[in-house]
Amino acid sequence: MRLLLALAFIGFAGCATAPASLQATTETPLLISAEALVQRLGEDNLVVIHVVRDADTFDDGHIPGARLLSFSAIATERNGAPNVLPDLEAVQSSFEAIGVSDDSHVVLYGDMGGLAAARALYALDEIGHPTTSVLDGGLEAWRRAGGDVSTDAVEIVERGAMTFRPRLTVTARAEEMFELLGYAEAGGAVIVDARPYAHYTGETPGGGVERPGHIPPAVSLYWQEDLQPDGTLRPLAELQERYAAAGATPGTSVVAYCRTGVQASHTYLVARLLGLNPRLYDGSYFEWSNQTDYPVEAGP
Repeated sequence: MRLLLALAFIGFAGCATAPASLQATTETPLLISAEALVQRLGEDNLVVIHVVRDADTFDDGHIPGARLLSFSAIATERNGAPNVLPDLEAVQSSFEAIGVSDDSHVVLYGDMGGLAAARALYALDEIGHPTTSVLDGGLEAWRRAGGDVSTDAVEIVERGAMTFRPRLTVTARAEEMFELLGYAEAGGAVIVDARPYAHYTGETPGGGVERPGHIPPAVSLYWQEDLQPDGTLRPLAELQERYAAAGATPGTSVVAYCRTGVQASHTYLVARLLGLNPRLYDGSYFEWSNQTDYPVEAGP
């Protein structure tokens, strides 16, 4: 077992820097402001995607020309576990259906206070799309920046074409998580629980959670505390300080989880923004708590 852990740790720690294909640039920043998007809307190869759990939110108002992506395209139920990533070829097909190609600069925003866009970022990273940005503050920030809002019906667009190049290191599986506990204890990784603190301690179990608490030795960093009151992300320096206090400093890998992998998608976004090269445990605590031989810890 020690040999397996050591070999896996070498491979995991070697991912401390994101591959060049996923490095943000000035032209395609990981986080784009509403003001910047107002100026860039209409550029060639720019594909703006509104991720919805309820199509009515798209009908009520969206960025002009935005494509509609159903949340179900990036989160489904499998083997009783909710909100796991669908088959990767199906994920790719869903993005191609709304016009995403290899050369597309995708900008994401959507429902659920930013969670839907973060989840879509994780999905695009998993299938290897190289140029993706998230709209900071979503549609409300767009409105505040003076951007036009459309209520036009969904636009029919030409199907895109993407090369299938999945990055299988983006998602952590349950068996890998079990091994990662040793890495975290040795300081080689930080496991982040993105749920509200009461869920972390076990005071509030959460739906479908059989054994309340958290994965030891996870730290609690509730995803909403990464946001300002207006829904935009806190300044980068504040986020760096917040994550560093939890042990997540440059060179340290981060594994994020929550109840079903959706809240952790936002932690994944923030960790990528901080250059921490995260992974997401997609089965999350719902899956973990149902594995009776996996350790659980309640309390602070």
